[in-house]
Amino acid sequence: MSNPLLNIPLLPAFDQLQPTQVEPAISELIAHCQQQLQQGLDNPGWENTLVPLEQAQDELNRAFSPVSHLNSVLSGEWRSPYEAALAQVTAYWTELGQNRELYEVYQELAAAQGFDSWQQARKKSVELGLRDFELSGVGLQGVPVNNSQPTVAVWQSFPASLPITCWMPQMPGLGTLKMKQS
Repeated sequence: MSNPLLNIPLLPAFDQLQPTQVEPAISELIAHCQQQLQQGLDNPGWENTLVPLEQAQDELNRAFSPVSHLNSVLSGEWRSPYEAALAQVTAYWTELGQNRELYEVYQELAAAQGFDSWQQARKKSVELGLRDFELSGVGLQGVPVNNSQPTVAVWQSFPASLPITCWMPQMPGLGTLKMKQS
């Protein structure tokens, strides 16, 4: 029997989805995303890097969305597969957001001759991609060049279910602030 999470049409067939299908499908889709990324980095450009990567990520999102939904409405037997898949998806997106080579592809595209005459949607995609990389800190000067920044990866992979107490230094007029996640 084929895994329906590997071929989600416009609307998922919820009646065909089983919790046992989640981890194999998500693993396979993430591996496909990583393969598309590597192929795109070997021959960088809009058509060779960003388009195939976006298509692979769309497949991943179309598979994970119904899993997330089923976990929300049914919980129970969906909780464990959902949490395992969430850890995989989080690790993938964290690694991608810290990928300096992909960041450099975006920089090259934005600096390319004729970029200003690109279609608005394509330009915006590159501009927002650059913004996201810069917000994730991948473009910081003086940071060692590698494809993963452990500080960001460790923080983003911290289980959201654990209580977090964060102390901030005392600020004039505000006292000491305490934020607690429950």
